[in-house]
Amino acid sequence: MTAVADAQRPATIGDYLLRAADFLHGLAGWRRAGVAFVAGSVSALSFAPFAIFPLLLLSIATLVLLLDGSLRTKRPHVSAAWIGWCFASGQFLFGLYWVGYAFLVDAADHAWQIPLVEFFLPGGLALFIAAATFAASFYWRPGAARIFVLTLSYACAEWLRGHILTGFPWNIPAYAWGALPGVMQSTALFGSYGLSLLTILFGASLAELANRRNSRAWHLPAAVAALFLVLWAGGIMRLALIHPPAGPPDLDQ
Repeated sequence: MTAVADAQRPATIGDYLLRAADFLHGLAGWRRAGVAFVAGSVSALSFAPFAIFPLLLLSIATLVLLLDGSLRTKRPHVSAAWIGWCFASGQFLFGLYWVGYAFLVDAADHAWQIPLVEFFLPGGLALFIAAATFAASFYWRPGAARIFVLTLSYACAEWLRGHILTGFPWNIPAYAWGALPGVMQSTALFGSYGLSLLTILFGASLAELANRRNSRAWHLPAAVAALFLVLWAGGIMRLALIHPPAGPPDLDQ
């Protein structure tokens, strides 16, 4: 009777999340790598000029679920690095499309270099994220612990990307909040890399919504969402103090 009742029960959002998680966990081989690449590519839409910031959060949550599946393979650490590289390659490939424009100034002499720049540059930058997922795989545990491990390793990789060899901090996670100036004001407290760490934590925590083992799994994403709401509200207040709304013109002057 219980099975029949469950079959007749309307599907909830939680049911769809569990199905999505099961689908991502079950991927293997090129399918897992392909979904990681697509997720990374979609995350590029979070940055200017599109600024659809929820896509970065959802993409990072997808990365966590893909890593859950990859760590069940025979070579989990190599698989984790590969998934991280595919994810970041997609993000950087579409996020760095503008680099090729410089080679069109004198297209007759330099256009042939566009494929080299557009593919080797994203692939090279993706090594930082591959290193992050590789390192995180050694400490990966079920539940919220893996969220914090990935957040720390991913944030450190982004910091290194922004500083090694003079750095290339293009499209670090904090920049995805460009459409919400209130959130961006929090960089006055802890900088763009601090906001990047919180952004990664926010996105990764969403993967916990599909954790069927823990009925309280929603607590972490809810807490991080509340933190961002506070940051946004505080940023709006700060902007109002710095740039108060203009009043009516003084006609006596």
